[in-house]
Amino acid sequence: APRDAHAFRIRGCAYRTLGVEESLRGKDPRPTWKLAVDDLDEAIRLAPRSADAWGDRGVVRQKLAEWMASHGQDPGETLALGERDLSKALDLDPSNSAVLVNRGSILLERSERESAAGTDPLPTLEKALADLSEAVRLDPRQAQALNNRGLVHFNVGLRAVSRGADPVDSFRKALAEFDAALAAEPGFVFPLNNQGLVGRRLGEWQAGHGADPREAWDAALAAL
Repeated sequence: APRDAHAFRIRGCAYRTLGVEESLRGKDPRPTWKLAVDDLDEAIRLAPRSADAWGDRGVVRQKLAEWMASHGQDPGETLALGERDLSKALDLDPSNSAVLVNRGSILLERSERESAAGTDPLPTLEKALADLSEAVRLDPRQAQALNNRGLVHFNVGLRAVSRGADPVDSFRKALAEFDAALAAEPGFVFPLNNQGLVGRRLGEWQAGHGADPREAWDAALAAL
């Protein structure tokens, strides 16, 4: 059995990875992720200034929130706990680019929930953009940060559409971020898929507002 904070953290991370594998196989990962949280709780109790332990627990809760949302459950409280853990990790280690990416991702998820509930998501999107931009500053080839920053711009564009405003600038910023993510990691599938989605939405808006949509359609088709 683990005897120190490092050992509890390592086992907690192993449980986190096992839970991800279970989820991919269609098995309920929650019991395994509870074991992960229990171990990381103990790691934090033994070493309360371990930024890694706080960050790892935040990621477990982020994964759990994603699973809950995909299975029709309300992830709001779990997302909030994950955000709190990641914020504590950043208090202890402000230059941890991976934790900045993870908190930016949680904020992006929170903004989408706010939008669905009819709440203005822009303040949360601005916080997400700040985290992701700092992660890119620290590591310019951080593909996940670039991809998620593109999603922030895309969601800002969607907010503009919902208010009858012009989304073109935001959509183009999103496409540029996805290009940068693919340049940093050519095999990364998510920015390629996102390019197709944003290109389609940009083309639809342009076609409906008297602008030439061919460039946007070409971007969407190139992503297929």
